[in-house]
Amino acid sequence: MAIVSTTEVKRFMLPGMSVDDTTLSQLIDAVVSDMEINTGRWFNYDTYTETLSGGDYDRPRTFLFLKGVAVSKLNSIAINDIEQDVTEFSIADNDTIRYVSTFPVYFPSGVNNIVIEYIAGYGTGTGQTQAPAGLKQAIIDEVILRYEYYFSESRVGENIVDLKKTFLSSKVENILNKYKRISI
Repeated sequence: MAIVSTTEVKRFMLPGMSVDDTTLSQLIDAVVSDMEINTGRWFNYDTYTETLSGGDYDRPRTFLFLKGVAVSKLNSIAINDIEQDVTEFSIADNDTIRYVSTFPVYFPSGVNNIVIEYIAGYGTGTGQTQAPAGLKQAIIDEVILRYEYYFSESRVGENIVDLKKTFLSSKVENILNKYKRISI
């Protein structure tokens, strides 16, 4: 499910502009893909499985950063191949997971020893987390920019334009800065 719909994009296009829904859908997917590459995060509403490391013996971790944004549900967690009770963990607003406890509890040290399955991302469907207005508008602006580029380049020189062109406007990159994945 897309973060923005073709109908939402069309509302911001110039009146009288002929718009192809298939092309708009491809552009929306390309923009979201570029956002994910730029930030190292997952934006589309889906179920994700992530393998993480619990840390080092000299630097244990009390929380783990997840790659998905807007994490809404923890489905399962296995540590060292042992399934855990998901009610022992909580998800914070900044998309981190930690043990539910009043005192620090550390994830066991190890490399790729924690497997987490969770639901995260933004969507337009019922029960899905809606993307913040600023993020939605950034996607819409970028789709329109690419749509105009696609048709201006194709008409002028009959060049073949790649809909997956990897560029994000500086405005969109600035908005995405707060979504960048933290690596520790």
